[in-house]
Amino acid sequence: MRDLWNLKRMADYSSCDTTNLNDYLSSIQSEFCAYTYTLLNNGVDKETLWKCVSDDMLAECGITSSIHRGRILDALKGSNAKTANVLGNL
Repeated sequence: MRDLWNLKRMADYSSCDTTNLNDYLSSIQSEFCAYTYTLLNNGVDKETLWKCVSDDMLAECGITSSIHRGRILDALKGSNAKTANVLGNL
């Protein structure tokens, strides 16, 4: 099972990941790019992920670890706050 996790982390998703979800997950924590495969298979791209605002939503998307969901939620909240500040300054 660990080998599959590592393969998912090292895979090249560029042909099916047009929103660079893998890069975004990796920027949060490198091991999170293992979720790229599951998220893309569930129809979740980076824009959709930004709309996930609860632990339950991330669990439904396929992020199995509650600790990982918490860290991703924290990063999403930070990204959304930065976007709101930029839009407010226009």
